[in-house]
Amino acid sequence: QTVFLSAPPRLSPLRNQTAVFTAAFGEAEGIEFSYRFDGSPWSSWSRIDSWFRNDIGDGSHVFEVRSRDFLNNMDPTPVRATFEVDATPPAPVIGSPQFGQPVSGRVDVRGTAWDTRFVKYRVEVRAEGAASWNPPDATVLAQSNSQVADGLLGTWSTSGLPDGNYDLRLSVSDSLGLTGAVQVTVVVDNHFPFVGETAPAKVTAASGGDLYTTNQELHLYFPPHAFDQDALVSIAGAASAPDTLLSGAIRVLPSYDIAWSAASLRKPATLEFSTAGRLPAPGALAVYSSSDGNTWQRLGGTPEQGKLSLAVRGPGRYALFAETATPAGDASLSALAFTPRVFSVANRFANDHVAIEFSLGRSAPVTVRIYNRAGRLVNEVVSGQTMGAGANLVRWDGRDRAGVYVADGIYLVTLEALGQTRKNALAVVR
Repeated sequence: QTVFLSAPPRLSPLRNQTAVFTAAFGEAEGIEFSYRFDGSPWSSWSRIDSWFRNDIGDGSHVFEVRSRDFLNNMDPTPVRATFEVDATPPAPVIGSPQFGQPVSGRVDVRGTAWDTRFVKYRVEVRAEGAASWNPPDATVLAQSNSQVADGLLGTWSTSGLPDGNYDLRLSVSDSLGLTGAVQVTVVVDNHFPFVGETAPAKVTAASGGDLYTTNQELHLYFPPHAFDQDALVSIAGAASAPDTLLSGAIRVLPSYDIAWSAASLRKPATLEFSTAGRLPAPGALAVYSSSDGNTWQRLGGTPEQGKLSLAVRGPGRYALFAETATPAGDASLSALAFTPRVFSVANRFANDHVAIEFSLGRSAPVTVRIYNRAGRLVNEVVSGQTMGAGANLVRWDGRDRAGVYVADGIYLVTLEALGQTRKNALAVVR
Protein backbone atom coordinates (compact mmCIF):
# COMPACT_ATOMS: atom_id res chain seq x y z
CA GLN A 1 0.00 0.00 0.00
CA THR A 2 1.48 3.36 -1.12
CA VAL A 3 1.38 6.32 1.27
CA PHE A 4 2.58 9.95 1.19
CA LEU A 5 5.20 11.12 3.62
CA SER A 6 4.59 14.64 2.28
CA ALA A 7 2.22 15.84 -0.41
CA PRO A 8 1.49 19.17 -2.11
CA PRO A 9 -0.72 21.41 0.03
CA ARG A 10 -4.37 21.52 -0.94
CA LEU A 11 -4.00 25.22 -1.95
CA SER A 12 -0.74 26.91 -2.80
CA PRO A 13 0.55 30.11 -4.47
CA LEU A 14 3.68 28.23 -5.63
CA ARG A 15 4.14 26.79 -9.11
CA ASN A 16 6.86 24.39 -7.89
CA GLN A 17 5.54 21.38 -5.94
CA THR A 18 7.09 18.26 -4.40
CA ALA A 19 5.92 14.97 -2.92
CA VAL A 20 7.66 12.19 -0.94
CA PHE A 21 6.15 8.70 -0.72
CA THR A 22 6.85 5.18 0.57
CA ALA A 23 5.33 1.72 0.94
CA ALA A 24 3.26 1.03 4.06
CA PHE A 25 3.73 -1.76 6.60
CA GLY A 26 7.49 -1.32 6.61
CA GLU A 27 8.06 -2.97 3.27
CA ALA A 28 11.40 -1.87 1.87
CA GLU A 29 12.98 -4.77 -0.08
CA GLY A 30 12.91 -4.18 -3.81
CA ILE A 31 10.15 -1.54 -3.62
CA GLU A 32 9.66 0.54 -6.80
CA PHE A 33 7.32 3.41 -7.59
CA SER A 34 5.46 4.77 -10.59
CA TYR A 35 3.49 8.02 -10.73
CA ARG A 36 1.44 10.19 -13.01
CA PHE A 37 0.35 13.83 -13.01
CA ASP A 38 -3.03 15.08 -14.22
CA GLY A 39 -3.88 11.84 -16.00
CA SER A 40 -0.67 11.58 -17.99
CA PRO A 41 0.80 8.11 -18.72
CA TRP A 42 2.34 6.34 -15.75
CA SER A 43 6.06 6.80 -15.35
CA SER A 44 8.54 3.93 -15.57
CA TRP A 45 9.11 1.94 -12.38
CA SER A 46 11.91 3.30 -10.26
CA ARG A 47 13.29 3.16 -6.72
CA ILE A 48 13.11 6.98 -6.54
CA ASP A 49 10.64 7.87 -3.77
CA SER A 50 10.11 11.58 -4.46
CA TRP A 51 8.62 13.79 -7.14
CA PHE A 52 9.24 17.40 -8.17
CA ARG A 53 7.60 19.55 -10.82
CA ASN A 54 8.01 23.23 -11.66
CA ASP A 55 5.97 25.74 -13.65
CA ILE A 56 2.63 24.20 -12.72
CA GLY A 57 -0.27 26.19 -14.11
CA ASP A 58 -3.06 27.70 -12.05
CA GLY A 59 -5.96 25.39 -11.36
CA SER A 60 -6.76 22.01 -9.80
CA HIS A 61 -4.29 19.14 -10.24
CA VAL A 62 -4.04 15.45 -9.34
CA PHE A 63 -0.84 13.55 -8.51
CA GLU A 64 -1.00 9.73 -8.12
CA VAL A 65 1.63 7.20 -6.98
CA ARG A 66 1.60 3.40 -6.97
CA SER A 67 4.19 0.90 -5.75
CA ARG A 68 5.22 -2.73 -6.25
CA ASP A 69 7.44 -5.19 -4.39
CA PHE A 70 10.29 -7.36 -5.61
CA LEU A 71 7.77 -10.06 -6.65
CA ASN A 72 5.94 -7.49 -8.83
CA ASN A 73 2.93 -7.37 -6.52
CA MET A 74 1.47 -3.96 -7.48
CA ASP A 75 -0.61 -1.71 -5.27
CA PRO A 76 -4.14 -1.84 -6.78
CA THR A 77 -5.17 1.47 -5.13
CA PRO A 78 -2.66 4.22 -5.96
CA VAL A 79 -2.48 7.03 -3.44
CA ARG A 80 -3.83 10.32 -4.77
CA ALA A 81 -3.17 13.99 -3.87
CA THR A 82 -5.58 16.60 -5.18
CA PHE A 83 -4.37 20.18 -4.90
CA GLU A 84 -4.87 23.64 -6.38
CA VAL A 85 -2.29 26.18 -7.50
CA ASP A 86 -3.11 29.86 -7.61
CA ALA A 87 0.17 31.64 -8.32
CA THR A 88 -1.29 34.58 -10.24
CA PRO A 89 -1.54 37.80 -8.20
CA PRO A 90 -4.75 39.82 -8.41
CA ALA A 91 -5.01 42.03 -11.50
CA PRO A 92 -6.26 45.46 -10.42
CA VAL A 93 -7.31 48.06 -12.98
CA ILE A 94 -7.16 51.86 -12.79
CA GLY A 95 -9.79 53.13 -15.19
CA SER A 96 -9.30 56.81 -14.44
CA PRO A 97 -7.30 58.93 -14.38
CA GLN A 98 -5.42 57.48 -17.33
CA PHE A 99 -1.69 57.45 -17.96
CA GLY A 100 -0.38 60.91 -18.83
CA GLN A 101 -3.72 62.61 -18.10
CA PRO A 102 -3.59 66.12 -16.61
CA VAL A 103 -5.59 66.39 -13.38
CA SER A 104 -6.50 69.23 -11.03
CA GLY A 105 -8.50 69.87 -7.90
CA ARG A 106 -10.37 66.85 -6.52
CA VAL A 107 -9.73 63.69 -8.51
CA ASP A 108 -11.87 60.53 -8.38
CA VAL A 109 -9.76 57.40 -8.71
CA ARG A 110 -11.92 54.74 -10.36
CA GLY A 111 -11.24 51.17 -11.36
CA THR A 112 -11.49 47.52 -10.30
CA ALA A 113 -10.08 45.87 -7.16
CA TRP A 114 -11.34 42.28 -7.33
CA ASP A 115 -10.10 38.70 -6.93
CA THR A 116 -11.63 35.33 -6.02
CA ARG A 117 -9.53 35.37 -2.85
CA PHE A 118 -9.67 39.14 -2.28
CA VAL A 119 -8.53 40.49 1.09
CA LYS A 120 -7.89 44.24 0.66
CA TYR A 121 -6.86 47.03 -1.70
CA ARG A 122 -4.86 50.22 -1.31
CA VAL A 123 -4.53 53.39 -3.40
CA GLU A 124 -1.28 55.37 -3.00
CA VAL A 125 0.40 58.35 -4.64
CA ARG A 126 3.93 59.71 -4.77
CA ALA A 127 5.91 62.24 -6.78
CA GLU A 128 7.32 60.65 -9.92
CA GLY A 129 10.75 59.18 -9.30
CA ALA A 130 10.42 59.03 -5.50
CA ALA A 131 12.69 56.49 -3.82
CA SER A 132 9.99 54.18 -2.42
CA TRP A 133 6.31 53.60 -1.76
CA ASN A 134 6.82 54.10 1.97
CA PRO A 135 6.07 57.29 3.94
CA PRO A 136 7.08 60.04 3.58
CA ASP A 137 7.75 59.31 -0.11
CA ALA A 138 4.20 58.05 -0.65
CA THR A 139 0.77 58.84 0.74
CA VAL A 140 -2.14 56.42 1.17
CA LEU A 141 -5.25 57.87 -0.46
CA ALA A 142 -7.65 55.01 0.28
CA GLN A 143 -7.72 51.39 1.53
CA SER A 144 -10.56 48.95 2.03
CA ASN A 145 -11.47 45.31 2.70
CA SER A 146 -14.38 45.54 0.25
CA GLN A 147 -14.05 44.67 -3.41
CA VAL A 148 -14.81 47.24 -6.11
CA ALA A 149 -15.81 46.39 -9.67
CA ASP A 150 -15.48 49.32 -12.06
CA GLY A 151 -16.29 51.85 -9.37
CA LEU A 152 -14.90 54.53 -7.07
CA LEU A 153 -11.74 53.46 -5.27
CA GLY A 154 -10.91 56.73 -3.55
CA THR A 155 -10.46 60.47 -4.00
CA TRP A 156 -7.33 62.58 -4.29
CA SER A 157 -7.06 66.28 -3.46
CA THR A 158 -4.32 67.78 -5.63
CA SER A 159 -4.92 71.43 -4.75
CA GLY A 160 -2.00 71.76 -2.34
CA LEU A 161 0.52 69.93 -4.52
CA PRO A 162 3.14 71.48 -6.78
CA ASP A 163 2.43 70.98 -10.46
CA GLY A 164 4.29 68.03 -11.95
CA ASN A 165 4.19 64.28 -12.59
CA TYR A 166 2.87 61.90 -9.94
CA ASP A 167 2.70 58.09 -9.74
CA LEU A 168 -0.67 56.67 -8.75
CA ARG A 169 -0.72 53.01 -7.64
CA LEU A 170 -3.53 50.55 -6.90
CA SER A 171 -2.51 47.30 -5.14
CA VAL A 172 -4.77 44.32 -4.31
CA SER A 173 -3.83 41.49 -1.92
CA ASP A 174 -5.36 38.01 -1.71
CA SER A 175 -5.60 35.39 1.03
CA LEU A 176 -2.52 33.56 -0.30
CA GLY A 177 -0.31 36.58 0.34
CA LEU A 178 -0.07 37.56 -3.31
CA THR A 179 -0.31 41.23 -4.22
CA GLY A 180 -0.92 42.62 -7.66
CA ALA A 181 -0.41 46.28 -8.48
CA VAL A 182 -1.01 48.67 -11.33
CA GLN A 183 0.53 52.11 -11.68
CA VAL A 184 -0.18 55.16 -13.83
CA THR A 185 1.68 58.46 -14.05
CA VAL A 186 -0.48 61.58 -14.25
CA VAL A 187 0.23 65.30 -14.47
CA VAL A 188 -1.00 67.55 -11.65
CA ASP A 189 -1.81 70.84 -13.37
CA ASN A 190 -3.48 73.33 -11.05
CA HIS A 191 -1.60 76.44 -12.14
CA PHE A 192 -1.19 78.38 -15.37
CA PRO A 193 0.30 77.65 -17.85
CA PHE A 194 -1.67 74.44 -18.11
CA VAL A 195 -0.21 71.26 -19.50
CA GLY A 196 -1.67 71.67 -22.98
CA GLU A 197 0.17 74.97 -23.30
CA THR A 198 3.42 74.06 -21.54
CA ALA A 199 6.26 73.07 -23.86
CA PRO A 200 6.71 70.56 -25.27
CA ALA A 201 3.16 70.46 -26.58
CA LYS A 202 1.25 69.88 -29.78
CA VAL A 203 0.20 72.88 -31.86
CA THR A 204 -2.51 72.07 -34.38
CA ALA A 205 -2.24 73.46 -37.88
CA ALA A 206 -5.93 74.42 -37.99
CA SER A 207 -6.19 76.50 -34.83
CA GLY A 208 -2.60 77.34 -33.81
CA GLY A 209 -2.24 78.24 -30.16
CA ASP A 210 -0.13 79.46 -27.26
CA LEU A 211 2.93 77.77 -25.78
CA TYR A 212 4.84 78.65 -22.59
CA THR A 213 7.85 77.51 -20.66
CA THR A 214 6.98 76.15 -17.21
CA ASN A 215 7.58 79.45 -15.40
CA GLN A 216 6.42 81.65 -18.31
CA GLU A 217 9.91 82.91 -19.17
CA LEU A 218 8.95 82.50 -22.85
CA HIS A 219 5.61 82.67 -24.63
CA LEU A 220 5.06 81.65 -28.25
CA TYR A 221 1.87 82.33 -30.16
CA PHE A 222 1.19 80.53 -33.44
CA PRO A 223 -1.74 81.85 -35.50
CA PRO A 224 -4.16 79.49 -37.28
CA HIS A 225 -2.54 77.74 -40.23
CA ALA A 226 0.93 78.89 -39.18
CA PHE A 227 2.09 75.30 -39.72
CA ASP A 228 1.35 73.18 -42.75
CA GLN A 229 0.59 70.25 -40.41
CA ASP A 230 0.26 69.61 -36.68
CA ALA A 231 3.58 70.14 -34.93
CA LEU A 232 5.14 69.17 -31.63
CA VAL A 233 6.85 72.35 -30.42
CA SER A 234 9.54 72.34 -27.73
CA ILE A 235 11.22 75.13 -25.78
CA ALA A 236 14.28 73.99 -23.86
CA GLY A 237 17.05 75.74 -21.99
CA ALA A 238 20.08 75.90 -24.26
CA ALA A 239 23.28 74.14 -23.32
CA SER A 240 25.48 77.16 -23.96
CA ALA A 241 25.30 80.86 -24.81
CA PRO A 242 27.84 83.67 -24.41
CA ASP A 243 27.55 85.98 -21.43
CA THR A 244 28.63 88.91 -23.61
CA LEU A 245 28.84 89.61 -27.34
CA LEU A 246 31.58 91.44 -29.22
CA SER A 247 29.30 94.48 -29.34
CA GLY A 248 29.35 94.61 -25.53
CA ALA A 249 25.76 93.34 -25.16
CA ILE A 250 25.25 91.41 -21.92
CA ARG A 251 23.01 88.34 -21.73
CA VAL A 252 20.38 88.88 -19.03
CA LEU A 253 18.35 85.67 -19.24
CA PRO A 254 19.14 82.04 -20.12
CA SER A 255 19.00 81.20 -23.80
CA TYR A 256 16.38 78.83 -25.18
CA ASP A 257 16.27 76.40 -28.07
CA ILE A 258 12.95 76.55 -29.94
CA ALA A 259 12.25 73.61 -32.21
CA TRP A 260 9.37 71.71 -33.81
CA SER A 261 8.74 68.51 -35.69
CA ALA A 262 8.84 68.15 -39.49
CA ALA A 263 6.10 70.76 -40.03
CA SER A 264 6.92 73.92 -41.98
CA LEU A 265 6.16 77.35 -40.50
CA ARG A 266 4.23 79.29 -43.16
CA LYS A 267 3.27 82.29 -41.01
CA PRO A 268 5.39 84.06 -38.37
CA ALA A 269 4.89 83.32 -34.69
CA THR A 270 4.99 85.90 -31.92
CA LEU A 271 7.72 85.43 -29.31
CA GLU A 272 7.66 87.13 -25.91
CA PHE A 273 10.46 87.16 -23.35
CA SER A 274 9.27 87.89 -19.82
CA THR A 275 11.48 90.61 -18.35
CA ALA A 276 9.66 91.51 -15.13
CA GLY A 277 12.01 91.27 -12.17
CA ARG A 278 14.60 89.33 -14.14
CA LEU A 279 17.06 91.94 -15.38
CA PRO A 280 20.39 92.19 -13.52
CA ALA A 281 22.01 94.44 -16.17
CA PRO A 282 21.21 97.94 -17.47
CA GLY A 283 20.74 98.90 -21.11
CA ALA A 284 18.22 98.63 -23.90
CA LEU A 285 16.92 95.12 -24.44
CA ALA A 286 17.08 93.13 -27.65
CA VAL A 287 16.54 89.54 -28.71
CA TYR A 288 19.35 87.76 -30.53
CA SER A 289 19.20 84.44 -32.36
CA SER A 290 21.72 81.79 -33.35
CA SER A 291 21.59 78.63 -35.42
CA ASP A 292 24.78 77.12 -33.96
CA GLY A 293 25.25 78.82 -30.57
CA ASN A 294 28.36 80.63 -31.78
CA THR A 295 27.27 83.28 -34.26
CA TRP A 296 24.53 85.57 -32.98
CA GLN A 297 22.27 87.84 -35.02
CA ARG A 298 20.43 90.81 -33.57
CA LEU A 299 16.66 90.66 -34.08
CA GLY A 300 15.37 93.43 -31.81
CA GLY A 301 12.03 93.47 -30.04
CA THR A 302 9.53 95.88 -28.51
CA PRO A 303 9.25 96.40 -24.72
CA GLU A 304 5.69 95.89 -23.44
CA GLN A 305 4.77 95.89 -19.74
CA GLY A 306 7.32 93.43 -18.42
CA LYS A 307 8.05 91.63 -21.67
CA LEU A 308 9.90 92.03 -24.94
CA SER A 309 8.01 90.95 -28.07
CA LEU A 310 8.78 90.30 -31.71
CA ALA A 311 7.87 88.04 -34.60
CA VAL A 312 9.96 84.94 -35.35
CA ARG A 313 10.01 82.92 -38.55
CA GLY A 314 12.02 79.84 -37.74
CA PRO A 315 13.45 77.53 -35.09
CA GLY A 316 16.75 78.25 -33.41
CA ARG A 317 18.42 79.49 -30.25
CA TYR A 318 17.10 82.74 -28.81
CA ALA A 319 18.48 84.89 -25.99
CA LEU A 320 17.79 88.27 -24.45
CA PHE A 321 20.65 90.78 -24.20
CA ALA A 322 21.05 94.25 -22.69
CA GLU A 323 22.84 96.58 -25.08
CA THR A 324 25.21 99.18 -23.69
CA ALA A 325 25.60 100.95 -27.05
CA THR A 326 23.05 101.97 -29.67
CA PRO A 327 23.50 99.77 -32.73
CA ALA A 328 24.33 101.55 -35.97
CA GLY A 329 21.71 101.37 -38.67
CA ASP A 330 20.14 102.95 -41.72
CA ALA A 331 16.81 104.52 -42.59
CA SER A 332 15.22 101.31 -43.87
CA LEU A 333 11.63 100.47 -42.99
CA SER A 334 10.10 97.06 -43.70
CA ALA A 335 6.61 96.27 -44.93
CA LEU A 336 3.81 95.62 -42.43
CA ALA A 337 2.79 92.10 -41.44
CA PHE A 338 0.02 90.86 -39.15
CA THR A 339 -0.29 87.95 -36.71
CA PRO A 340 -2.94 86.68 -37.16
CA ARG A 341 -3.77 87.92 -40.66
CA VAL A 342 -7.52 87.66 -40.04
CA PHE A 343 -8.45 89.13 -36.68
CA SER A 344 -11.54 88.16 -34.63
CA VAL A 345 -12.42 90.90 -32.14
CA ALA A 346 -14.81 88.46 -30.40
CA ASN A 347 -11.89 86.02 -29.98
CA ARG A 348 -13.85 83.21 -31.65
CA PHE A 349 -10.67 81.99 -33.26
CA ALA A 350 -7.01 82.99 -33.29
CA ASN A 351 -5.84 85.60 -30.75
CA ASP A 352 -7.74 88.37 -28.91
CA HIS A 353 -5.53 91.01 -30.51
CA VAL A 354 -3.52 91.47 -33.68
CA ALA A 355 0.25 91.94 -33.63
CA ILE A 356 1.34 94.56 -36.19
CA GLU A 357 4.92 93.66 -37.13
CA PHE A 358 7.66 95.68 -38.83
CA SER A 359 11.41 96.32 -38.74
CA LEU A 360 13.35 99.57 -38.35
CA GLY A 361 16.82 100.14 -39.74
CA ARG A 362 17.59 102.31 -36.72
CA SER A 363 15.83 103.60 -33.64
CA ALA A 364 13.09 106.09 -34.51
CA PRO A 365 9.68 107.47 -33.42
CA VAL A 366 6.83 105.33 -34.73
CA THR A 367 3.15 106.11 -35.37
CA VAL A 368 0.62 103.40 -36.21
CA ARG A 369 -2.96 104.26 -37.20
CA ILE A 370 -6.04 102.28 -38.16
CA TYR A 371 -8.49 103.58 -40.83
CA ASN A 372 -11.80 102.20 -42.03
CA ARG A 373 -12.69 101.72 -45.70
CA ALA A 374 -14.10 105.22 -45.86
CA GLY A 375 -10.70 106.60 -44.88
CA ARG A 376 -11.79 107.77 -41.42
CA LEU A 377 -9.36 107.37 -38.54
CA VAL A 378 -10.52 104.55 -36.24
CA ASN A 379 -7.69 104.48 -33.74
CA GLU A 380 -4.13 105.61 -33.23
CA VAL A 381 -2.38 102.60 -31.74
CA VAL A 382 0.90 104.41 -31.03
CA SER A 383 1.84 108.00 -31.68
CA GLY A 384 5.46 109.09 -31.93
CA GLN A 385 6.71 106.27 -29.70
CA THR A 386 10.45 105.69 -30.06
CA MET A 387 11.28 102.10 -30.88
CA GLY A 388 14.62 100.37 -31.29
CA ALA A 389 16.33 99.10 -34.39
CA GLY A 390 15.31 95.67 -35.65
CA ALA A 391 12.07 93.73 -35.31
CA ASN A 392 9.19 95.48 -33.56
CA LEU A 393 5.51 94.95 -33.03
CA VAL A 394 2.55 96.84 -31.63
CA ARG A 395 -0.80 95.35 -30.72
CA TRP A 396 -4.35 96.40 -31.54
CA ASP A 397 -7.30 94.91 -29.65
CA GLY A 398 -9.91 95.79 -32.28
CA ARG A 399 -11.36 98.83 -30.48
CA ASP A 400 -11.87 102.31 -31.79
CA ARG A 401 -10.89 105.52 -29.99
CA ALA A 402 -14.06 105.30 -27.87
CA GLY A 403 -13.16 101.82 -26.66
CA VAL A 404 -15.85 100.10 -28.74
CA TYR A 405 -15.10 97.03 -30.86
CA VAL A 406 -15.12 97.87 -34.55
CA ALA A 407 -17.48 96.26 -37.05
CA ASP A 408 -16.54 93.50 -39.47
CA GLY A 409 -14.70 94.60 -42.53
CA ILE A 410 -11.42 95.60 -44.12
CA TYR A 411 -9.27 98.17 -42.33
CA LEU A 412 -6.16 99.99 -43.46
CA VAL A 413 -3.14 100.00 -41.14
CA THR A 414 -0.52 102.69 -41.68
CA LEU A 415 2.98 102.91 -40.23
CA GLU A 416 4.98 106.15 -40.21
CA ALA A 417 8.67 106.11 -39.27
CA LEU A 418 12.00 107.38 -40.57
CA GLY A 419 10.19 109.75 -42.94
CA GLN A 420 8.42 106.87 -44.66
CA THR A 421 4.94 105.36 -44.66
CA ARG A 422 3.91 101.73 -45.02
CA LYS A 423 0.32 100.50 -45.51
CA ASN A 424 -1.41 97.15 -45.43
CA ALA A 425 -5.01 95.91 -45.28
CA LEU A 426 -6.31 93.92 -42.31
CA ALA A 427 -9.49 91.83 -42.21
CA VAL A 428 -11.57 92.04 -39.03
CA VAL A 429 -14.38 89.57 -38.32
CA ARG A 430 -16.60 88.94 -35.34
